[in-house]
Amino acid sequence: MSGQPPPPRLTGVVYEPAQADEIVAQLQARQVSAKFVPCTCERSLEAVLGEADFLVATPFPAALFRAAPRVRWLQSLSAGVEAWLAPPGPPPWPITRMTGLYEHYIAEYVFAHLLYRNQELGTLRNAQSRHRWIQRDEWMTIRTRSLRGQVMGVAGLGCIGRQVASVG
Repeated sequence: MSGQPPPPRLTGVVYEPAQADEIVAQLQARQVSAKFVPCTCERSLEAVLGEADFLVATPFPAALFRAAPRVRWLQSLSAGVEAWLAPPGPPPWPITRMTGLYEHYIAEYVFAHLLYRNQELGTLRNAQSRHRWIQRDEWMTIRTRSLRGQVMGVAGLGCIGRQVASVG
């Protein structure tokens, strides 16, 4: 024992309207040594920003940056931080992004769109929603293709690009 008091426990505000409680539960389950306050609306966010040392968030109004005098760091809940850089400009703190969490979801999303377009699922879904079945002669106008044998290029082999390439 060094006789030194333990370092102060930092307070993180988690702002994500749809999932703040779930994110806080996951962080607590991983025994992250900070106090986390979930916020699901701007009113609750404004009420606690004054006690926040850091933020875990998706973008929120730039006007609220001033309401967070203690904040020294922002952990974005997305892989990209472009939304944080949009006018009127970035927050006054360092921004870090997520990796290792969403890559498989994005890879599945990419393949869902490849299948959607190659199998003409939009055309088929529209016909189904109208309770109209495509007739034999109409099938000639619908050009479905298999993904088998096709070549896909992946622009960039960062965390997401590597996952997309590994699924293909």
